[in-house]
Amino acid sequence: MRFFRSGRFHFLAVVIGVAALSACLLPGENPPLNPALLFSGESQFLRAASTIAVKGSIELASARGDESGDFNAFFCGPDSLFFLVEGPFQLDLFRIIIFGEDSYLKSRDMEEWRRFNSNEKLTIDEYGIDNLPPSSLGVYLLPQFYLDLLGEGTHDLIMISKIDGSQYQAARGSDNKSFSLKRNDSSLIASYKKAKKSGSGVFPSQIKISDESDNWSISIMIDKININPRIPTTIWEL
Repeated sequence: MRFFRSGRFHFLAVVIGVAALSACLLPGENPPLNPALLFSGESQFLRAASTIAVKGSIELASARGDESGDFNAFFCGPDSLFFLVEGPFQLDLFRIIIFGEDSYLKSRDMEEWRRFNSNEKLTIDEYGIDNLPPSSLGVYLLPQFYLDLLGEGTHDLIMISKIDGSQYQAARGSDNKSFSLKRNDSSLIASYKKAKKSGSGVFPSQIKISDESDNWSISIMIDKININPRIPTTIWEL
């Protein structure tokens, strides 16, 4: 494994790379989605954020059927996340609240909140979803907010979570406009494509999370990211 050199030379190379790639874009063309740049210069717009609001659309697919709707996610630092999925007529499909090591789930078929450890593998029976640790949900949804670049392998990058120190591998796509992300101790894999600009930064707007067995998948389209919004306190109420 060959690790990135720190210091002014690496920083200068990243800056030059970002500038060169930006200059080559045609009007209306999606920017590249190279994780080596994404987790360095292009992620700075998220690193200074204390709160983040994300909204978009979502599709859940499994042998039990398909569901689609909209989602809203609110981040209060990396250790607190509110995630709501709404179906037709703004009816809740499920919502997840994460406070550090404690997480809470309530789906449409549950009368009360269920509490569990954030590293516990979550199962949502109604949608055929399993083996999803809540602690990884925020990472897969907004990896630039959670992961730091640790090193570089032959074909992938080594990322480390600033929450629990867990390691992820980011594999580059051959087209330079996609990449995949996998936690080393998990069977889940997330794929990313369609880069979008947000101010001076770039983020992947299309995400697909699935199990290696391919029994289920969650497809996410991010429409908007709002940096440092005021987050309503009522969303944290159980």
